[in-house]
Formats: sequence, structure tokens, C-alpha cells
Amino acid sequence: MENPEQDPASPASPPAALRRIEELEQQLRATDAERRKTRDQVEQLFRVSAAILVTSELEEQLRLVAGGIVAACNYRRCMITLFDDEWRVRMRAHAGLTSEEARSLEEAPALSPETRRRILDERYRIGNSYFVPHESKLGEQLSGVGVRTSRREEDFVDWHPEDYLFVPLRGQEEKVLGTISVDDPDDGRRPTPQSLRVLELFAREAAFAIEQNQLLRELRTAEGYLENVVKNSRDAIITTDTEGRIVVWNAGATRMLGWTAEEMIGQSVLKGYASEREAHEIMRAIMSGEHDEPGHLENRATVLLSREGEHIPVSLTATALYDEAGAFLGTAGISRDLRPWKRLEREIAAAQKAQTLGEVAATLCHEINNFLEEILSAGHVALLTLDRGDVREMYEQAGKGKMLQKEMERLAVISKEALKIAALTNQLQTIARGGVYKTTEYVGEIQMMAIPEKTGKTSGRILVADDREHIREFLRDFLVLQGFEVDVAEDGQQAVDMARASHYDLVLSDIKMPGKNGYEVFQGVRDSDPSTQVILMTAYGYDPSHSIVKASERGLTDVLYKPFQMGKVRDAIVRALADRKGNDRSADLDHGASKS
Repeated sequence: MENPEQDPASPASPPAALRRIEELEQQLRATDAERRKTRDQVEQLFRVSAAILVTSELEEQLRLVAGGIVAACNYRRCMITLFDDEWRVRMRAHAGLTSEEARSLEEAPALSPETRRRILDERYRIGNSYFVPHESKLGEQLSGVGVRTSRREEDFVDWHPEDYLFVPLRGQEEKVLGTISVDDPDDGRRPTPQSLRVLELFAREAAFAIEQNQLLRELRTAEGYLENVVKNSRDAIITTDTEGRIVVWNAGATRMLGWTAEEMIGQSVLKGYASEREAHEIMRAIMSGEHDEPGHLENRATVLLSREGEHIPVSLTATALYDEAGAFLGTAGISRDLRPWKRLEREIAAAQKAQTLGEVAATLCHEINNFLEEILSAGHVALLTLDRGDVREMYEQAGKGKMLQKEMERLAVISKEALKIAALTNQLQTIARGGVYKTTEYVGEIQMMAIPEKTGKTSGRILVADDREHIREFLRDFLVLQGFEVDVAEDGQQAVDMARASHYDLVLSDIKMPGKNGYEVFQGVRDSDPSTQVILMTAYGYDPSHSIVKASERGLTDVLYKPFQMGKVRDAIVRALADRKGNDRSADLDHGASKS
């Protein structure tokens, strides 16, 4: 049936239909071309991702990403720049640049950290990227930065040779790790959110590679540290698998028992015990936790067997190992050779028959104090290491923050107990130097020496200021045992307030604290009482406020470096108080001369 409104003789209708068909065909061809382009881009992204997995070098990984961007993302040149925590350049990788262009770019002055931050301003944002047009104020400031294109301005559609496009590399918590900058678009057009999607996928791949490489470096550092601890430990460190076969046999085990690692790895751990029955009993005790928490055995006295058949008394601390799913992996044990202690016991027993009690006590205290110095110093090193921000963050990311806190508390307890032992040895040394002591009945006719209580006399008043609680408490306990009256402050302002309110012979102050830094504490204390001595403390020489330099110009007494060596701490305090007494005597002489 004919449409009365259509003129069958109209010559325009068929050409219009043909044009519509041609337009549809062009759209289909364009869509198909875009689909093939997207497919090629995704394939290139997959190839780059696969290549990254087989190389561990970060610089090579970044070169792969840069090359993939040039191959797949419409841009002829690409530069990847990594930042440090201060946004300074720490590494570069590029693609599409000639060697001369790359050298020119390396030699050119780097953008300032402030300029890099301004580039990532929201006004320049397109999708997850940042486009700085040449006509913008920032674009004018960036003019001339980088390598100029060899193409003419007429070769572009709406892109200008002085336009800039940056894609930030963001890590966890959106931290900016660096940027990808691209130039010279093949189609000559400015970017759109749609055209940037694949480029931003490459940026995400680069950020992932950077973070994985950083984690790998940290893991290698931790592994190296632990390997060094195991390798150089004087104690025997032995681990086993689920069948009781030896997996790790360190140099300490070789020194103690004679067998080499090559001889013992893969052998049954029973080979190293003097009694198989005792070995099975120890394993049962570890798993049952009858003496300690389940999966742990601490300071169990047992006997190992050396290669030569010698029975070696040891103190064994062992732990059951489990994977994340809770499956049993084996055990790890640390055995401390008790022969030196046994030998010391025999020497003490012999000395009691031939020498005076004072000589015996002096020898014992000297030997024990040497061990205590090592324990206290090692414990302080461990506490400082575990309390570092990067270590805490690593444990938190691994979901082991509570374990870290528990280990720090355990180290603090060890330090306190070591200080208690030091108090006893100090009192024994007093007796050894001629002090009077009494004996009391112990068992039957056996007499036991009664250790006298502290007299309460002090050698001076000391204020300890540190924002780390474990350091404050550790120093207070140590100084109290040395006979001082000690107060503590948890920040710089509190330290200055306490010094103004009360007299102190000496102030020990950390350099980096809330409220006031070390120099401000030094200044406040000296302004209140010029005779008060001040010693500043810092970790590994860290002094961002230059407190040491400024305080030294005004007569700083001394500097202590963490981790502490307790002998040096004691010597520094003795010198400081001796200087104070000398200054007091000089002041008295000056005062007497003025009166005469």
C-alpha cells in the first residue's frame, strides 16, 4: 500500500538512505578499530604485567612499563619518575627518547618538590590524571622544561607542544610514589577521561611494582638481619620439620657440638640429645605447655651430646612453629651452653675454701656484671629497633601489632630483672670491699648471707626527660640502682617546668620530644639554674633541630647516643656531677673573695 505522503518520484530519498548506510558503515569501522585498539592495549598491558613478574630489578620493571605505554597508549614519549619521602627524584625510567634526549633530560635541573605538588592540583585533574595546558599560569612556568618535540605545532589538533600530562603513581593510603609524564600524542589531541583509562591502568601496574619492590627490599633486609643473628649467635640455634629432621643448624651449634651443618641437616634431632627419652619428653612439654604457654618451652635444663660423645649441659628455649592456617611446621630451639656457668660454680666452690668471701664476691660480681652489660645493651638495641615507625608499620600491615607490643613488654621486663640483679651485685661488691654483713639460718646448720637493704643515701638528684616510656623507666631504674634520686618527665615542656619548680644536679634530656626539643630544654634548665648540668640524648646521632650544636656553644655537658652502652652512661653522669662540684667550689671561692 502506497504512503500518500511519499513521492515515489522523489530523487532525494535513495541518496539520503545511501548516505545513512555509509555513515553507519563508517561508525562500525570506527567502533571496530577502537575495539581492536583496546584489545591491543590490553594485550600489551598483560605482556608488561607478565614481564614484570619475572624481573626483580625495579629500574627494569619501570622501563618495561614505560615501553608498554609508548607501544599502547597513543604517546610517543614517556618518563617515569620516582620520589623519596621529600618528593625529590630518586629514580627515572623512560621510553621513546633518544640517548641524547635522555642525557639532556638527566642533566636538566629537576622540578622542585613544591612544583611537583602544584602539578597535582585538582584544577588540572582529568580522571585520575593531571593535564597542565600551556596557556595556564603553571604551564607558562613549566615552559621549556623537558625535551621539545620534533613535530610542528600544525601537526597537532588541539594538543600544544608545551602542554603537560602527568599520571600520579599512588601507593597504599594514596601516598604519591612518583609520576608518569607522557608527551607527543599520536592523534595530536588533548586527553579525555576515556582516552586515559589504559594509561592509568599502566600507572597502577607501575605503582604495584614499586610497592612490591619496596616490600621485597624490606623483607630481604629483615631476612638478612635474622640470618645474621642466627649465623653469629654464640648459642646453638636448631630448627626441625614436622618429622623432627633438622632444617637449620647454625655455627653456634657447630662450635658447641662439633657436627657441621652439612652433616646434620636432614638428620633426626634425636642425634644431638644424650637421652632419646629426654628428647621426647621435651617435645611433649613444648606441645602441652605444662611449664609455659602451649607451643613454648623456656629455659629447660637438658643435656646434649657432642660429636666426641661429651655430655653438654644446656638451657633450652624452644617454640613450636605454625603457618598462618595453624598447621604445625616444626620446632625452633635455642640452646645456651651451661658449661661456663657450671665451671664458674665449681670455681666459686673452690674459692670459698681457699679465699675470703670478699674475693669470691668480687669475682662473681665482675663476671655477672659483664653479662648484665651485654643483656642491658642488647635489650635496649632491640627495644629501639622494634619501636621504630617503619618496623611498627610493617608489623601492623602483617596483622602482628599485638605480637610486637607483647615482645616489647617482654624486653622491658628482661631489662628490669637485669637491673635487679645488678642491684644485688652492687651490694655484694660493697661487702667484698670490706662492708659488714650478717648470716642467717637457711636449712639445718647451713648459714646464708643476709644482703643488707639499701641505706637510702643518694649521690644527687637527676631528672630524666624522654617521650618514650620504656626509655624513661629503664634509665630511672638504672640510676636508682646507682644511688641517685630520680624524677622523670615525658615531654620537653614538663621537663622545663619541673626544673624550674625543683632543684636538680643533672638533667638527661632527649633531643626530639613534644613540647620542647633538646636545645629548648637545655636553655630552660640553664636559665633556671646555671649550675645544673645537662646531658642530651639522641638515637643514632639523629638531631633534626641541631640541638647538640647550639647547646654545645653554650656549654653542653655531654651527649649520649642510643642504643645506650651502660658503662658510657655511668661515666658521663660521673663526669657531669664532678664538673658540677668543681663549679660549685669555684663559685664559693669567688663569693668569699668578693666578701673579703
